[in-house]
Amino acid sequence: MTRTGLTLEVLRGAHGKDCTLGGVSSKHETLTLMGIVKYRTSDPKRIVHSLPAEARSSEPREDAPPVALEVRLFYHGPVPTLVPTWYDAESGHWLINPGSTIVGGNFAYGHDARFRAVMREALGYEFYGAVSVHDRKETYDWQP
Repeated sequence: MTRTGLTLEVLRGAHGKDCTLGGVSSKHETLTLMGIVKYRTSDPKRIVHSLPAEARSSEPREDAPPVALEVRLFYHGPVPTLVPTWYDAESGHWLINPGSTIVGGNFAYGHDARFRAVMREALGYEFYGAVSVHDRKETYDWQP
């Protein structure tokens, strides 16, 4: 598994409020796209598949943490989201944590054709625009 990805720029609302509850997109101006997870599965360790070699240019850094493009399937078709990922040295794979993350209000985009090519490959259609960053985790202590 490769340790390089594609640098993305973070976009935030003009109001300046953080709705991520401390998610990675609230703390950094850039993120590093490491790969793609196509559709949700029952596998608790969702493996991130590498980007094509021509799309990889930089390693994740402290100021550009790793994310994965997760394609979520809704009734109207595939929807792209970006989710935090981590490298598991034991398996040699980038993984997405089990559990759900939700949108925190920020977006990210790539400024060149490599990002559009990755999006086209992942979604199966031409996509132009920013992608929602799903880096908000909520915990509920629900009592019946």
